[in-house]
Amino acid sequence: MEIPEQFAQLWAAERPDLEELVCAVSANGRPDAADPRVLLDDLVLSITERSGEPSGPGALVKALCGSGVLRGDTQTYDSPENSLLDRVLERGCGIPLSVAVVVVLLGRRLGVDLEIIGLPGHVVARDPLGGSVFDVFDGGRVLDAPSVVALARRYEPAWQPRPGGEVALDVRSVVDRWCRNLRSAYVRLGDDSGLERVLALELRRRPPPSDALGAATTRLVARGAYLEAAGLLEEHALPGPTGDALRSSAQRLRALLN
Repeated sequence: MEIPEQFAQLWAAERPDLEELVCAVSANGRPDAADPRVLLDDLVLSITERSGEPSGPGALVKALCGSGVLRGDTQTYDSPENSLLDRVLERGCGIPLSVAVVVVLLGRRLGVDLEIIGLPGHVVARDPLGGSVFDVFDGGRVLDAPSVVALARRYEPAWQPRPGGEVALDVRSVVDRWCRNLRSAYVRLGDDSGLERVLALELRRRPPPSDALGAATTRLVARGAYLEAAGLLEEHALPGPTGDALRSSAQRLRALLN
């Protein structure tokens, strides 16, 4: 099975698996890439051999992020490697989302439960039972409520916390952010091949993200592939006003061929 098809099936599952999805993103078009599952298993072994099994979320975050085994990449933040799971594990660094995902996946292997909380421009990890919040990008620093607000307001000055606490991101929301980060990184780098790879995955979602569909259409139009661009829009035009708008755009593109 081709990876885009595998990704589509994983995405559509009743209970999508985070690890399988981010592994599929990393493997797509990269046949020589290391298997992130093996790297995760190796890292678990390294941690337990060095300091024993962590006793809870705080101990796990300390063993990974407080020790520098896993750190935030402040030097090459915009690199696509920060959104390829195998490269994050090989380099021991990533952006907030990829570091948080590694912590969660390692916790799963060790029986330690952590969840991912999305903030404006940032991601943190949280102990769902004890409520402690960790900035895993910043050495696993423990954040109290005012610190969370201050962190979020760096990116969105008017941000207000939700009454009762922030809701953890579900698997699809995490993977959606992961793909958007990777797509943006390829755009900034000017890597057309990489951009095509991540768009091939995003377009297999039903429905696909509107910005990914727009990016793919724009690329086809820039190459003069109006018929192909129109077909892409029509393929994803569901019933309703949004679908009507896509069909109208497809008609305009077809008219350019006359």
